[in-house]
Amino acid sequence: MNRRSFHGLVVFLTALFPHLSNAMAIWYLNEAQLDPLVAAHLVIKRRRMRFGFASDTTMAAMETALRCAAAATQHPNPEQFVLGWKLLSNSLNKVDMVLSDPCATSDPFASIAVIQILLDKPQPSVFSLEKSWDLASSRFGKQSPDLYSVLGGNKGKKNSVLKVFPERVAVWRMLLTTIHGYYLKALARLPKDKLRSCYHHSLLQAGHCYGPLDPVNNIIVNTIWYSRAYPLTKNVELDAISTRGLLRIAVRSLYGLVSFLCTRYATHLTPDEAIQRLQDVGADLRFADPNLLDDDRNEDAMVSATVEKAYAAAAAAALHPEPHDQIMLFRPSNSMLRMASERLKDDAMLSPENADHLSESLMYSCMLSEHQQQPEAKINVLDRWAYTRVKQRINKFWDQHARLVIMVKSAMDLYSQQPGVPKYKLHVICGVNEDVDGPVHQGPGKGWYRCSHINFLATHSAGTPPMLFFAECPNDGTKVRLCCPVSVTPPGNGRTSPLHVL
Repeated sequence: MNRRSFHGLVVFLTALFPHLSNAMAIWYLNEAQLDPLVAAHLVIKRRRMRFGFASDTTMAAMETALRCAAAATQHPNPEQFVLGWKLLSNSLNKVDMVLSDPCATSDPFASIAVIQILLDKPQPSVFSLEKSWDLASSRFGKQSPDLYSVLGGNKGKKNSVLKVFPERVAVWRMLLTTIHGYYLKALARLPKDKLRSCYHHSLLQAGHCYGPLDPVNNIIVNTIWYSRAYPLTKNVELDAISTRGLLRIAVRSLYGLVSFLCTRYATHLTPDEAIQRLQDVGADLRFADPNLLDDDRNEDAMVSATVEKAYAAAAAAALHPEPHDQIMLFRPSNSMLRMASERLKDDAMLSPENADHLSESLMYSCMLSEHQQQPEAKINVLDRWAYTRVKQRINKFWDQHARLVIMVKSAMDLYSQQPGVPKYKLHVICGVNEDVDGPVHQGPGKGWYRCSHINFLATHSAGTPPMLFFAECPNDGTKVRLCCPVSVTPPGNGRTSPLHVL
């Protein structure tokens, strides 16, 4: 039973914090004297996470973590276990008053009083986490001298956790989750027709989230400007954004953000400190660099490089296809960026006309002529075998694309069948994982997976902002299992929703 309980504690933490390894969970539990909520408090404090205890995401995460812990301990009824903790969380004030008596542990009437409190309470639908967290905070405070070194201090224990278990990977993944959320918001604001025809290419090539505006508007400005400055020779209509491509541009944006800060403050900012600063401010360069909009000659700023040099380092690290032109776009003297900020400040979806006007203004600001001759692309002639392989990949891509569109349309039809739900139209598919529930092997060779998880944006009428959906669709073409709207993870939350495909 002791081993099962310990295993349940580890599973509870790793389910509540997806970027937490088993070894890290054991270490935190050891530091918290096997108190799971104190350990959770320690994780949040150490990672400087913004944890909203009243949010639907947090309550769903807590319920999932308890259910996983119950299953790990081989509890006979995990659902009943979760219900019991829901009852307790909503009655914790009264229960705490009963159990706060020093004689409560030996008083049989105390147990009867607790049971009566729980039975008198109606069955709750959600957790109430505030009181639980307050009690955990008080226990954390009592252990604070021992836990000080865990948070990076120099009191108490000699060996800081910074030397034992560096949190670099966890914070890196949390930042990627935040940046991925920015890309989902940017996709929802770009006009559908242009997104499907040309912006999908410029976003994945040069739509980085760093710049002088907020991250979402930086993505939009970079995407629209690059599409206008370096247009495709042939537009390709797509209903789906590449999942790997979206992750790649998010990773490159993170490289760019870290390189910008390390170049700008080279003498007193390490890469780890830059990553932690970005985590604190939600990957927003305006707050990560307090001198971003100030005069570079300010001696009190203690900067090591100008803004232009920092942007050059960011563009190089982010593998921007045209780094010099991006530096021209972001130069502090570019007044068109202020105009773009005013045009984008209401967070509404851009109309095609506004997107065209914005792209022309940005082109003018960069002094790029509309008739400027672009360098001719070098044409590589493929041999017969290479051409055959490329052709096979293209056919495979379009087969997958057509299959996903059919799945998503079926999911939208299923969701619209609910009473009072309007008919939705697809904006864009923005995340796909076809390898879910498997593999199932039928003989030698690679197995197949039963279903796919899909994220997509859809609107129910013209002019309304797109809504993010999650769908679980069988790969054999049978009836859709699930389709529901989901929200984008807030910056700094640190949790990747199981309903987000990343």
